[in-house]
Amino acid sequence: MKKRLNFILLNGAMASGKSTIANLLQNKLDRTAILEIEDVRLLVTGADDNALAWKVIYGMCDEYLKNGVNVLLKQTVASADIVNKFLRLAKRHDCHILFYHFQAQRDELLKRIKQRRKNKKVPRTLIMSNIQKHEHINYRTATPINTQNMTANEVAQLILRNL
Repeated sequence: MKKRLNFILLNGAMASGKSTIANLLQNKLDRTAILEIEDVRLLVTGADDNALAWKVIYGMCDEYLKNGVNVLLKQTVASADIVNKFLRLAKRHDCHILFYHFQAQRDELLKRIKQRRKNKKVPRTLIMSNIQKHEHINYRTATPINTQNMTANEVAQLILRNL
């Protein structure tokens, strides 16, 4: 019997824990592609072609799933239409879908960003815009997780238990 594929969608503001959790899960998940929209955006120099990046990452997800590879997708801000498109793709491939929206208070997110900022230079206007968008996002099908009240290991274990 063919094992059912997993499609894990991690959503949240900058510094909400998406990368940290994905890195912890990476060693625990068999045959899983870990994708991030920001990585795909960086493939094209001199342009901020958001629509093209979403098309490319959608195609990557589709191809991985066609070939029996689980997908973990990290994303920041996406419209409900984009999220639903990816969820429909996962359903079409009969995946077990796990969709999480990571949350933390604004002051905690800013503290985390400041701690890691030595390596990443992100304009404050972009940081604040990202956080504000996430304060107003409500994905009905996502399971909210307050990463401020749990350790990264606890969040990873919760996700693994749901697989």
